[in-house]
Amino acid sequence: DGRERLATAGPNGFVELRAGLSEVLASPTLRPLFLLETAAGVFYLGPFLVMVPMLVRDVHHGDVADLGLVSMAFPVGIIVSSVLLLLRGGVRRKGLALATAVTTEAVCLVALGTELPFAAMFVCVAGWGLAAGLSINAARTLFQEGASVERRARVLSVYSLGLLGTAPAGSFLAGLVIASAGVATVTTGAALAMLLVLV
Repeated sequence: DGRERLATAGPNGFVELRAGLSEVLASPTLRPLFLLETAAGVFYLGPFLVMVPMLVRDVHHGDVADLGLVSMAFPVGIIVSSVLLLLRGGVRRKGLALATAVTTEAVCLVALGTELPFAAMFVCVAGWGLAAGLSINAARTLFQEGASVERRARVLSVYSLGLLGTAPAGSFLAGLVIASAGVATVTTGAALAMLLVLV
């Protein structure tokens, strides 16, 4: 019954996740992608979640409406990018698209550390969202293509774990560094670290 399924879901879920992780780490194609997406969670998504609210509050002295406006720009950028990719039928050179998107995100991250005017910050966050939409779609497609058919769902769960599961650690580290060394140190350091992983 339902209680039996709940009782077995946890252990089975961990087994499935471990199997997917083993396949990813054993694959010369998927392993660097997983490393890149894990780094994106630490160096991009984590700092973003800490930095943008802080910039709105401390630099621009904005209110909740201002924070909502800037926070909206990022997912809207992702949606627009995803729709454009859908309309053009995807991208042929996914590796190049991923590298271009990651580099663009690094530029946006460094730009945010310069304490841009509010309107420019909004545009920068939206641009970051556009690049993130490209990188997410390209990386996810590469994961799908590199995974075996019978373990594709497991591999995609590992992709999500790498990107989203590491973001809290990135946020924590970003908060510590911002408190001691400032925003520019975080943005520059995170961007350089991400580009080193890309190379």
